[in-house]
Amino acid sequence: MSSSSGSKEHLRPETIHEVFKTQWPAGQQPKITKEALEMVGEMVRLFTTEAIHRSATISVARARREQKFQTALAATKPELSIQDLEVILPQLLLDFS
Repeated sequence: MSSSSGSKEHLRPETIHEVFKTQWPAGQQPKITKEALEMVGEMVRLFTTEAIHRSATISVARARREQKFQTALAATKPELSIQDLEVILPQLLLDFS
């Protein structure tokens, strides 16, 4: 991801295009406009941001259950684990489908 001062981070359209090219045999790749690549990049950014936010919520809830609530509140950045992502993934995929 790249970032300019004052702008939100984004994936470059060239990066998205390279990922797309891995999914089709050589010579059979569809033509994709720059606008479409930018839109896909924005969707990936939104999906990733939402996954992080939901996982952070789960992480804080887990800390509360483990009687570490004060520590969880004191931390400026929740500690995310793969288990937090596994909890949110099914609903996240449904929400983005």
